[in-house]
Amino acid sequence: RIGAVDYEIIAQSTLVRSSDAFGQMDPLIARITYDTTASPQRQEKSIIHEVLEAINQEYNVRLNHHQIELLGATLYQVIVDNPAMFGQVETVKIGSDPKSLAEEIRTELLNAARRNERVG
Repeated sequence: RIGAVDYEIIAQSTLVRSSDAFGQMDPLIARITYDTTASPQRQEKSIIHEVLEAINQEYNVRLNHHQIELLGATLYQVIVDNPAMFGQVETVKIGSDPKSLAEEIRTELLNAARRNERVG
């Protein structure tokens, strides 16, 4: 869910060949698609990029594509290089059921927030 819209996340093995992109976001049908033939890191980075595209669309942030690209790459690097910030969230299992994956991520983030409350 991004804003009030439930986005579907679709894994596709032919995206790069058909569109020359590792990921796509379609706001009309609320769908994010990523290419499974890319490396796991590129898949994860592409999903983050497309989520930022959706946030940009849903909230009319008005970031240009270059800004989204820089923000996505930087956010991905921060998440990967600083796992303790996010409660040691394990690497996302690409291809997992999006609803169970979202629940897993939400649980990890809630647990990290609870740990931070006890520490801070």
